[in-house]
Amino acid sequence: VTCDARRPIAMFGYDGQGPSHLLRQTDDDVWEIDCGGDVAGNVKVLLEEVVKIVGEGVADAKIAAEAARRPPPPTMPRDAKLNPVNLCAVVACAQPARCVVVDESLTSGGSYWDQSAGCPQFTHLTLTGGAIGFGPPASVGAAVAVGP
Repeated sequence: VTCDARRPIAMFGYDGQGPSHLLRQTDDDVWEIDCGGDVAGNVKVLLEEVVKIVGEGVADAKIAAEAARRPPPPTMPRDAKLNPVNLCAVVACAQPARCVVVDESLTSGGSYWDQSAGCPQFTHLTLTGGAIGFGPPASVGAAVAVGP
């Protein structure tokens, strides 16, 4: 769910070279709602409607079931040379539960997926094509959104 934001556009949306807008209103999973400026109030109403449909506690039960299937937590590499695999293991070992990991790596972060598979639940935001400089503002936004 994205609230109070402009529609995404293509990074290199040159005239005459295909669409520059990435969403079409005909997409089934794209809904644009004019909430008249009360974004927070409308998000609360949306949340209440979702809870009516799926019930309270459904997300907590799903999280518990996923945790039971999770592999063991990663182990901190000791006395090993620093390489991309060990670097990803160190990051995975240091991250707290329910953290937001903003991953701007491309070449050195490939093993992070395997290294973090046993970590407690967290959110992983990855770099998208052409998103140079994505990491710092995304990290600040995540820190503000999640809070202390």
